[in-house]
Amino acid sequence: MQPVLNHLGVTNPDGSVTVSLESPGHKPLMVKVSFTAFQEAKEEIPESIS
Repeated sequence: MQPVLNHLGVTNPDGSVTVSLESPGHKPLMVKVSFTAFQEAKEEIPESIS
């Protein structure tokens, strides 16, 4: 995906892409997506539940 975005010229200098999500009647939500740093999301379950 990143090579295509680079070719289109939509990447930021750090290699990330800023995406604007818009919905009528709401302010746009700006999301920065990074392809250069990978972080694994971890879900923690409280001991009281398990």
